[in-house]
Amino acid sequence: MKYNPSNWPPDPEYINWGAPDEFYSGDRIIPLAKVSNNGVGPSLNLVVKYYWDNALKAQVGPFGLRSNGWVIFVISDNTEGDPPGIIWPDEQGHEIKWVIEDLDYGQSDTKKQTYYPKQKPEPKIELTPAEYDYGDVRVGEYKDHTFKLKNTGDARATGSISIAGDPDFSIQNNVKSFDLSPYDSIDITVRFEPSSKESKSATLKADGNDPVSYTHLTLPTKRIV
Repeated sequence: MKYNPSNWPPDPEYINWGAPDEFYSGDRIIPLAKVSNNGVGPSLNLVVKYYWDNALKAQVGPFGLRSNGWVIFVISDNTEGDPPGIIWPDEQGHEIKWVIEDLDYGQSDTKKQTYYPKQKPEPKIELTPAEYDYGDVRVGEYKDHTFKLKNTGDARATGSISIAGDPDFSIQNNVKSFDLSPYDSIDITVRFEPSSKESKSATLKADGNDPVSYTHLTLPTKRIV
């Protein structure tokens, strides 16, 4: 009759066995498990299996684990030259599961958990006021107005600032680009100085680098006097 070890399960110490506490879709995670046999008696005849959403992805064993012995498993789908680990493919939650089986006695132990990646921080730029009309301005005179460009997102925002349209509109404080931490802002002063009596309009642009989307506002005038 075989000896049935009393130390089952064999102290399955899971070290980062699923994913980091905080990660984003596209991050590389390293599932890692340590299995120890801290009991007495003969070696355990074990198989260790790794599952992703109930699909078996990796299996090690059978192998013997003697008393006071331990073994560490690292799951990796990396190619040669890449760091170990797997790439989290999307923003969905996935169940990661380890199963340890004792082939001699039909016993098993399971550790599983569903992980959800955090939403990746992104910048978001906003020009205010959303619209502005310079109204009546005489030829040879000018009118200034200051707009605010703010990063209302939760990641750094960078990009360029420009005016498209009639050349009678110009940026006065030499602001051509922006580099804003979350909730930071800059002032942009735009001068309208009409050179003729025709109707004038232009567009103030803040063109953010990916993934910040383009934003703009129109600068109309009522009439030139």
